[in-house]
Amino acid sequence: MASAPAPGSRSKRSLREAASGAARGQAEPTLLTGREDRAARPVPHPGPSTRPGEAVIRYDRRVHDSRPVEPRPGDPRLTGWITLLCGPMASGKTEELIRLLRRAEIAGRRVLVLDHAIDTRAGRGRIESRSGVAFASRAVAESAAIPGVVAETEPDVIGIEEAEFFDDGIVDVVDRLADEGRQVILTGLDRDFRGWPFGPMPRLLTVADEVVKLTAICVRCKGIATRTQRLINGRPAPADSPTIVVGGLNDPDEKPESYEARCRSCHEVPGLDSLFGPWLA
Repeated sequence: MASAPAPGSRSKRSLREAASGAARGQAEPTLLTGREDRAARPVPHPGPSTRPGEAVIRYDRRVHDSRPVEPRPGDPRLTGWITLLCGPMASGKTEELIRLLRRAEIAGRRVLVLDHAIDTRAGRGRIESRSGVAFASRAVAESAAIPGVVAETEPDVIGIEEAEFFDDGIVDVVDRLADEGRQVILTGLDRDFRGWPFGPMPRLLTVADEVVKLTAICVRCKGIATRTQRLINGRPAPADSPTIVVGGLNDPDEKPESYEARCRSCHEVPGLDSLFGPWLA
């Protein structure tokens, strides 16, 4: 019975193959014993110049050149970054935004939070999640005012709440901020109460480097909710209602309009003829 080759030794076949490769002018690949760093291990990768049964030895760049999804301060490869947190009402968008902003502060980064002046549910000067977590903010009425506020404070990270309320100029504004090397984190409803794409959100979804789509729990069937149901005096709002009506969750005693999260099956919009309707016209 033939004995196994000693560790580190090479068989006659491997020596012949190495000699054959040298005769063709090919460099002999380095043999690793398994004790080396796995990140430096060469990976066989077929290339266009290989013959059947042969392989070119290349390093797998995905192992040691990969970058984190979230930019890190001080990273020489750091560039601007746009993160969009979207989903229906009550899906935790604001709470996730505040979590990311607080972590940025812990990392020593300057943070600025902006919200639209039309949204006064949490009061002026702050954003607040439904669980009561709050963060100081500045209200702006239009996207054109954002660069001026940024120039005053020179933040590293900019949070923008309820992006769907802004005009279409918000897309170019956040794109320029990212080009300047800043991290921009936006929240917004990706659909209006009809289920149609909401305001500038389709374009923001396109320019964002990272999109996090959150879901809620349907108040009717307790399934996964991806829609926002508008109610007027407790009844589903008709399709011809105004697109923007500021209101809260389940507060019909305070305002005629209220909102709740619903799944695809439980979402109701009387008079709705098409999923996208005039949005595609």
